[in-house]
Amino acid sequence: MDDANIAWTRGASAAFSPWIEAGMALNFYTEVGEDEISNSFGARLARLRTVKQKYDPGNFFRLNQNIKP
Repeated sequence: MDDANIAWTRGASAAFSPWIEAGMALNFYTEVGEDEISNSFGARLARLRTVKQKYDPGNFFRLNQNIKP
């Protein structure tokens, strides 16, 4: 990479930093276990499970980084 590309990447990262949280970027993984799900969503996982129970109790949408209802 050249210096211009490196500078652009660092600038973009700095611009997005207010919205970046610790955790794994799940969209880059094909097999994710319960630990990775829990670590990535943290305190939001309980609310996501509640939403999943309401709108997808049969777990139809499960062929992704699945949050079990």
